[in-house]
Amino acid sequence: MRNNTVTIQQPVARGMRIGIVIAVFLIMAQLLTMSSRSIAATTGNVTAYNTISAGVLQLVSASTSNSFNGASVLFVSQTSTMSDLGAMRISDARGSGAGWTFALSGTDWKSGQDVMQLDYDGTGSNDNLGKMCFIVASGAIRSEAGQDTSGITKGSLGCFSASVTSLSIYTAAAASGKGDYWITDFSLQQFIPSNPTAQSLTTTLTLTVS
Repeated sequence: MRNNTVTIQQPVARGMRIGIVIAVFLIMAQLLTMSSRSIAATTGNVTAYNTISAGVLQLVSASTSNSFNGASVLFVSQTSTMSDLGAMRISDARGSGAGWTFALSGTDWKSGQDVMQLDYDGTGSNDNLGKMCFIVASGAIRSEAGQDTSGITKGSLGCFSASVTSLSIYTAAAASGKGDYWITDFSLQQFIPSNPTAQSLTTTLTLTVS
């Protein structure tokens, strides 16, 4: 008796192998696609903030007392001089470039219990009254840290009077005067009328930066 068994598994096994190969190929392709997606370059923006706080405009330092060279009792008018008002330091740390004005004001000379004895804002020799003048010829300004001073203008020679109560020392124009500055070598003169009373006199000078 002959054995007529026919084997038909071989084509099926080959098809399965082909199917497996195709499946593996598809899986690898999918993995490669996912990998390429995961390493693709991306960008993002970060908004950063910073704050610069404004400082102040101030008179940092100045002499708190000073003296004129005095005078004697004479029967003619004379002039007493303060040869150096002292070194004054101005700082503008506002960061705005708004400019500033540095000025001097005064008061009448007094003796004892605040009794006015001599004018600072009189007419001088015209009426034999006291008169104080601000001498600017030798006045100078320099920057503490090298800032430009070309936009800072020195005041002119001036005297106090009934209508002039403040005298300009320096004026910084807009966009100028940002920094630290030393102001030096200004002087004052006081007209003394003839035949004055022998006494010690005191006045208050006020420096203002604004």
